Amino acid sequence: MVINKQLKTLLEHQLITSAKAAEMLEISKQRLLNVVKSNGIEPIHQSSQGNLFMRSDILKLKNGTIETRKKMPVLFNDRSTMYARGKIDEVINTLDEITHIFVYFDSFDAILDGFYLVSENDLSDLKNLKSARFIIRDINGNEAWFTNLNCGYGGEGPTGSKAVLEKLGVPEDKSIYVTDSRYDMVKYFKNEEGLFEVHKNRSDIPRQTECDGALYYHKGKIVCLQDEDNYLSYMDNKIKFLYEYSSIVPNPTNIILFNSRESAIEHGYISKDFFGNDIVYQVILCDQLGRELWLCPPVHNNSALKYQKNINEILEFCGLDVKYEENKQKYPKIILDWLNMKPKQVPVEVIEINRGI
Repeated sequence: MVINKQLKTLLEHQLITSAKAAEMLEISKQRLLNVVKSNGIEPIHQSSQGNLFMRSDILKLKNGTIETRKKMPVLFNDRSTMYARGKIDEVINTLDEITHIFVYFDSFDAILDGFYLVSENDLSDLKNLKSARFIIRDINGNEAWFTNLNCGYGGEGPTGSKAVLEKLGVPEDKSIYVTDSRYDMVKYFKNEEGLFEVHKNRSDIPRQTECDGALYYHKGKIVCLQDEDNYLSYMDNKIKFLYEYSSIVPNPTNIILFNSRESAIEHGYISKDFFGNDIVYQVILCDQLGRELWLCPPVHNNSALKYQKNINEILEFCGLDVKYEENKQKYPKIILDWLNMKPKQVPVEVIEINRGI
């Protein structure tokens, strides 16, 4: 039964419905089959009730679309919601037929959907990202971004979003969703009949604890950095951050372990806190799309990271069997040395994660 449960969980994560695929690709369900077929993607299962696709196939297609977005958006740094509402006529006159509208509670999710600009002012490899929470796209791919309009509660920002949506042609029975606290993301796609379809969802990031993370751009990749300070409240549960932010790297392919601070710094896995102190990240989770999750769990220098309990917890969370490593440490040191069971400590270790069924 355990194997069946693991298989069920794996399949639920790897397979998605046509409706979910259309939402991820930001297109209508009517256009989905043409888009996937033209890109050589076949459903893994077809039935009268709908098709199933590999999540990785759709993510690769989505990621390719994001990476090839070349047009610079018109960015409105809203002074207020009223200012944003007053600019909509200008947007309507500037853009062609509006086909997509994306509304987010938090710019974090907008960045993960590919709506970001990379700062050109940062001198280090770790660069800040600028995004928005209300994005309008026309049929030619031109976009207008607003920072103060958003969704997810009944306040001024979502109320302004609702008014703007209705001015853009979204009917009231669909615009109302931006004021609903159940949804962190509300997306509108115009279908072939010229009507807006609505897709509404919670964020994949629960944000239920004080664990915090920040998104940056690092050598061509989106990376999420753990806030070191928030580890202090969870000394009894050091992987709580992973529960919050594991969706950043939903399909990790490998884990990089830096067995020393110096090695992590040498490879550029370092940032500064508010006071200018170094934050060094010795555990890096990488996924197949190139995203990275940088972790800074408490570690010591007495042994390689993979032998330490804090890191074992992270490896177990990622589905790796660490009992063998733990059992080896139960032997006295003299026996370990005699059996040569403890490997030579190297600066960097890469642990590959096999996700095959």
